[in-house]
Amino acid sequence: MKAAVWLSLALLAGCDSDPDLQPESDLSLRWKVDWDTTGVATTSDGWEVTNNLGVTFHVTRGYLVTYGLQLRACETTASTASRILDWLRPVPLAWAGHGGMGDQSYIYGLVEPLVPLTAGFERTVVLPDEASYCSIHYLVARADTNLDTSAAEVPMDRVTLHLDGWWSAAGSETQTPLAIHTELNTGSYIDLERPISTAGGGDETVVVTRQLAAFFDDLDPAALSEARLAQSLLLNIAAAATVTQLGR
Repeated sequence: MKAAVWLSLALLAGCDSDPDLQPESDLSLRWKVDWDTTGVATTSDGWEVTNNLGVTFHVTRGYLVTYGLQLRACETTASTASRILDWLRPVPLAWAGHGGMGDQSYIYGLVEPLVPLTAGFERTVVLPDEASYCSIHYLVARADTNLDTSAAEVPMDRVTLHLDGWWSAAGSETQTPLAIHTELNTGSYIDLERPISTAGGGDETVVVTRQLAAFFDDLDPAALSEARLAQSLLLNIAAAATVTQLGR
């Protein structure tokens, strides 16, 4: 379902919309961002999950900055760059930070508390432009003046992810402290189930679901530096995001 690419190459591909599309009225687009907590156990002080390596991660405090979301126009030309992108797929991630925020489909996210885990968030935008969209850009990046960080109990300005808790190796009862505080950015390009066109107006809902347990896939903290662990956490959450659509 997903087709993701490195952003540096994606910028070369071009995203020309179909000039023949003539919108009859505005399209109302609702973004909905959710969590899938399958495999995650709630505890009195947070939540925990055991990954595929048998390592248990227990989170007592956390914040993730979902910086923004944006529709990406369908490609209409077989440029050399787009052929390179096709050859690279399914490379899972798009390094984020240059997502073309002038597009009317773009929305800012928020600093999401992970303990207690919130239900996600929703945003609605109106798309009066002539365009046909085939994928989205999901951006996880450090907070800045565009996002309100006041609700966080730790400083989140210029920070992307904060986690506190502990981890325990497979078969061990030793609880090793877990502390992640990083400003690394990442994101992913994800194909829509079907193209979205502004022609004819109407309503459309795009649901982006993140797999909470996937945060810790394939991670062995004993073998990773704090920086590498932080990078892997962000790569995992972006790569495991999925998209569904509701509406016309």
